[in-house]
Amino acid sequence: EESGEKVQSLEEAFKDQDLLDIDYGVKHCAGDEDIYLEILGSYYGSIDENAGALEDYLEKDDIDNYTIKIHSVKSTSRTIGAKALGDLAAELENAGKKRDMALIRKDHAAFMDEYMKLKDLLKKVLAG
Repeated sequence: EESGEKVQSLEEAFKDQDLLDIDYGVKHCAGDEDIYLEILGSYYGSIDENAGALEDYLEKDDIDNYTIKIHSVKSTSRTIGAKALGDLAAELENAGKKRDMALIRKDHAAFMDEYMKLKDLLKKVLAG
């Protein structure tokens, strides 16, 4: 019962924006809300670490590790239903594969803004 309530409060928190498609995320987890919430929780728990690593790699011009990290964020974002964020990450990953640091520098901030917006909304629900 509790996971159903949590999913409802997630839907409430995310209803006016397109950061997270909860139905898509739950479907991705075989329709199991408990599994979805578990994955969402671990996704949320890794945001600060991932964001810090990406900033660090960018600062050091470490395009290889940046590309590896953004690939992982892309995959997990898509799994939870954060499709727009996953698409932004995919663009950054493609830039990394082409070794286009200029493009990464140009688009990184927009990605981070979305990532932090998602974090703040998740915090409201998951930390509650």
